[in-house]
Amino acid sequence: MPRFARCLGTPRRWFIAAFLPLTWSALACGGGEPSPDPGEGGTLSPGGSGGQGGGTGGAGGDEVSPCEPCGDNASCSPDGACVCDEGYLGDGQSCEDIDECFDRLDDCHPSATCSNTEGGFTCACPSGTVGDPYTGCEARYTALSSGTYHACALRMDGAIVCFGAGGSGRLGNGLGASQPAPVRAGAASNWERLGAGAAHTCAIKQNGNLWCWGANNVGQLGVGTLDNQSLPAYVSLDRTWTRVAAGEQHACAVESDGTLSCWGRNNAGQLGLGASVVQELSPVRVSVDPLASAPDNDWRLVDANRESTCALKQDGRLYCWGQNSDLQIARAGGGTVAAPSLVETSADAMDADWTAVAVGPTTCALKSDGRLFCWGRGVEGQLANGVLQSSATPVHIAPETTFKVVRAGFSHVCAIDTADTLSCWGRNQAAQIAGGQPALVTTPHPKEAAVGRRWVDVALGTTHSCALDDEGHVACWGSRLHGQLGDGKNSLETRPTPVSGETWKHVAAYGESGCAIHEDDTLHCWGNNESGQLGVDDTASRAGPTQATTASTFTRATLGRQHTCGITSAGQLACSGRNSSGQLGRGNTVPGSTFEPILTQAKPYAGLSWSTLTAGEDHNCAIATNGTLWCWGRNGNYQTGAEANPQTGSLREVLPTAGWTAVAAGQYHTCATRNDGSLHCWGRNNEGQLGVGTAGNPAGKNGYTPTLLSTGWRPALTAGVNHTCAIKEEGSLWCWGRNANGQLGDNTTTDRPAPVQVGADTDWVEVTAGNASTCARRASGAVSCWGVNGTGHLGLGDTTQRRVPFALAGAPDWTAIHLGFSYACGLGAGGALRCWGSGENGQNARGDGFAGTPVRIAAAKQ
Repeated sequence: MPRFARCLGTPRRWFIAAFLPLTWSALACGGGEPSPDPGEGGTLSPGGSGGQGGGTGGAGGDEVSPCEPCGDNASCSPDGACVCDEGYLGDGQSCEDIDECFDRLDDCHPSATCSNTEGGFTCACPSGTVGDPYTGCEARYTALSSGTYHACALRMDGAIVCFGAGGSGRLGNGLGASQPAPVRAGAASNWERLGAGAAHTCAIKQNGNLWCWGANNVGQLGVGTLDNQSLPAYVSLDRTWTRVAAGEQHACAVESDGTLSCWGRNNAGQLGLGASVVQELSPVRVSVDPLASAPDNDWRLVDANRESTCALKQDGRLYCWGQNSDLQIARAGGGTVAAPSLVETSADAMDADWTAVAVGPTTCALKSDGRLFCWGRGVEGQLANGVLQSSATPVHIAPETTFKVVRAGFSHVCAIDTADTLSCWGRNQAAQIAGGQPALVTTPHPKEAAVGRRWVDVALGTTHSCALDDEGHVACWGSRLHGQLGDGKNSLETRPTPVSGETWKHVAAYGESGCAIHEDDTLHCWGNNESGQLGVDDTASRAGPTQATTASTFTRATLGRQHTCGITSAGQLACSGRNSSGQLGRGNTVPGSTFEPILTQAKPYAGLSWSTLTAGEDHNCAIATNGTLWCWGRNGNYQTGAEANPQTGSLREVLPTAGWTAVAAGQYHTCATRNDGSLHCWGRNNEGQLGVGTAGNPAGKNGYTPTLLSTGWRPALTAGVNHTCAIKEEGSLWCWGRNANGQLGDNTTTDRPAPVQVGADTDWVEVTAGNASTCARRASGAVSCWGVNGTGHLGLGDTTQRRVPFALAGAPDWTAIHLGFSYACGLGAGGALRCWGSGENGQNARGDGFAGTPVRIAAAKQ
């Protein structure tokens, strides 16, 4: 009779068989054999019957025939049927190999590779990884390099993987999209060294050939053209190279013969070829003496960052050139240095014991005895000497410590000492040094490796850091805006996303920080906090709403570039953050990290209660309940409405008269409406942001005098960095000023010094302006946005710029909307807080904008 039978030698194979189509048939054999140990009763086989308590009788039928000849990869089973061997499928006469890998019947770990074999399969860890193919494989790396917003790592098998921002093809995977997890750069597996720049990457193969990929608009790839390359493109195949470094828009490399060549942009002299050279599309050799008859052939290594370059000679002398605006070339006076300049720790020291160099706005170098010196930018603590200022003279870092590795980023520095401790210092607004630390870390802060491991190298981007340990693991921390931590996540959100399940009453945004007032009237803030603008009694940035450390409750809040002010429930003004121009209203320029009331003692505004306020870059304006308007803070462009600078930290009344109804502060200009519907503007007007018909100060005016535009305006207006928008009484929306990114919404990119209408609709009720973007809310609750959109902050699901209003998807239930510089937040039905755009410093409030501790990069996409 038909049967399904198969000799499956392991439980795993029975599992496989259970999921295969049962198409086998057994070949019938002859009569039954007597049981050697008959049981009690029952008929056990055809041809004989057992008596009571007995088994079968003798052979009662035909004699048993042996198996007929079985096919290939089949054998005779104990019951006399031909069955396919393990790993094959068929009827015993024709057996085909099962592809366990294709049918997903293998038991390899997902990180391993499965290979089909005749009658089975094998599991193996892929090239560049180690581990057990049945329990897990992990990649191991030998080197790494970071660009501005991307990073690349050299895998142990010689492959390069990259992650983070992918624009212009800088990841080398043939595409231009950002990748939050590592992807292969090209298909080669014979790379030896690499260097990542702002938007391009270069690497050297084991045979010495040099290849580059990514942005090439000024020839920074060195391939002789200006075309971007999304896959590795060879620079030369007839020259051998030993070192390579990439800057913002240039690159340099050392050849095996000791010569040094640079190429790309030379606007700051970063190629070392003299000021007359604009750019080079192919490598050009560099010498200390530009007029030398033969190029110098004693270079050993080179490093580059942004618009500066440094290179080390074989005799230990160090030369730097290029941008010197932060004194990073170790030359007093700033400016640019177009030819190699010798670096000395003191005048005429002729130092010849340098062993390594790391270039940035702050440049650092190591001596042969392990001493570390840094020079250049120091205003964020990069020189670790307690003095927040730049220096052209090299500063000895941590004199009690000796170092062996140093790397420089845009605004922070990291180094590994001879005891294998990794320490970082400098700017920390995105936790690129460590989470929970101040925004400025002015002394080396240790970064622990995993237990039992030690750091061997580190690479720095603008707001992220990555490090390599002695077991080949790469871990990153800091901002994950473009996925540059490589952990599979990014903090760029292109659609409105709920922040929490709480209920909120008011939201405000500006720059890189945001605040909202909870239903219980407490103030919560998030994002960049490097000046204490969040009011949480420290300067560590926050990735989600954090309650301000104050006993006061609030009704309104507004944010400037790095300060925040609010109106308390008692109707008083309180501010926190940067105070360089007296914008905190405390009568001084001392910064604060908690909300404190403005100074009112013996002031003409003592006793006033406040109804609304606004903040610009470094100035504020507020309207009292009696309708008077007062401004304070920075007045370099008369944005406070005063001809002379007001007394530091004191409020000054604008046109001593009541009747003001709304006010909006831009970066350096201010506009306000009055109860007669008139609209007035004052301050900076370089791009027509005052709306008076021409750019520049109005004729016959001194800039500080509020200039009447016209009447018929609602108290609904907004001021961006250099553009302004307002709503007329009938509900039409008008904008004016800078329009390079379409932020005026008139379907052009032409600046408009006078108001132009945005479309023809007349149902607008609220408008908000950011850096170069605008959003507006309709009476129905729908919101539309337009302008620049590089971080998805228009909320339209992409990063494409718009020149006319585009509606946000979803329910039209918005009750408030506010734009920051690279993100936006708003309130929906029921007080729901939603944010989107950049989370680089935590400003989109998602909670995952940055990682304060190292996170392992994910497995590479093969």
